[in-house]
Amino acid sequence: MKLTVALLCAAVLTTASACRKKPAPAPVAPQAPAGAAPSGNEAQTADSNASVLTLMLQEYVAKNGRVPKDVSELSSITTYGAVPKPPAGYVFTIDPVQKQVRAVKQ
Repeated sequence: MKLTVALLCAAVLTTASACRKKPAPAPVAPQAPAGAAPSGNEAQTADSNASVLTLMLQEYVAKNGRVPKDVSELSSITTYGAVPKPPAGYVFTIDPVQKQVRAVKQ
């Protein structure tokens, strides 16, 4: 009888301790630093940033009544965050007639 109780206690303690084991954490994929330019398709990134800049340009024109000389003047518009930087190999130009920002490959 004592042997049965001892075996039962050993079995309970073994299974109870196994329940507390945590699975190994999943590996985390490395991420680019916060200030780094996004990797991938630069043309798509340039067009996306130009779209945001066009919205900022339209708000700038509505507030100031004029088209800015260059993209850096859009920094006063904070609705959409900071003025995005062009990806490598691109520059942003302002089309004053259509009031749009375009990404131009250098």
